[in-house]
Amino acid sequence: MTQAHRIPGEALPERPTASAQASKGLGIRESRQRPMFDTLQVARDLKKGGFSEPQAEAVVSIFSAILQNMVTKADLEAALKDFPTKVELAALETRLTVRMLMMSGLIVGAVALIVKL
Repeated sequence: MTQAHRIPGEALPERPTASAQASKGLGIRESRQRPMFDTLQVARDLKKGGFSEPQAEAVVSIFSAILQNMVTKADLEAALKDFPTKVELAALETRLTVRMLMMSGLIVGAVALIVKL
């Protein structure tokens, strides 16, 4: 079992938040993006509470997986920055419509020239 589970590239918290202080006894510390999970401390606490070694390891493994796959507010904000706004979509639709009309006009003109020949 590892000492602490940390997600790569994650900065350590500068100071504990209120929720980090509240969950201090659970072996969970929050960073700016995701909570850090002290697997060894949680396993020890579970064993003190009556869990067997395999049970404690299973619970720690499950919580680690949950925390690794958790989507944070920062993740959502970063993802939303890549999506176009309604105004940008409307402008794109206008440009595409104009281009399609121009292409349609060119095709009609080309067909008219071919028929005339």
